[in-house]
Amino acid sequence: MFSKTFSALLFTALASVASASPALQARQGSGLATYYDPNGGTGACGNVLQNSDFIVALGEDTWDGGSHCGQTVNVQCAYLFPPLLLMLKRVLLAPDQGNTVQVTVQDLCPGCQGANGIDLSEGAMAALDSNYINDGVISVVWSFD
Repeated sequence: MFSKTFSALLFTALASVASASPALQARQGSGLATYYDPNGGTGACGNVLQNSDFIVALGEDTWDGGSHCGQTVNVQCAYLFPPLLLMLKRVLLAPDQGNTVQVTVQDLCPGCQGANGIDLSEGAMAALDSNYINDGVISVVWSFD
């Protein structure tokens, strides 16, 4: 009796975890971050955006029809891109690995790089990578708050 009850409980618990996994995966990602200058334009969420705002434009795979507008996203610099220069940059430039910023979803990035690519405002990118103008693209890990 105990083993049947235990098996049923274990199966139910595993099924719950399995069904929750897609939701968890949709709430975080790692990919490439680029930056852009909104220059007072209106973002896809309907708000006027400035270059100094800490905002993010999500790629089409994550956009989900704008359902994330206004959500906070934590973005951490993973390493500087391109990977072939990573070793040289670590030795010579001491990249800003580990820097983290909080940004708000305010825009759509149809041209973002890769499945979890994001586009940060210039202000947010500068806070992540002090050499952002030369780097242009960095690897990041991000998650919804």
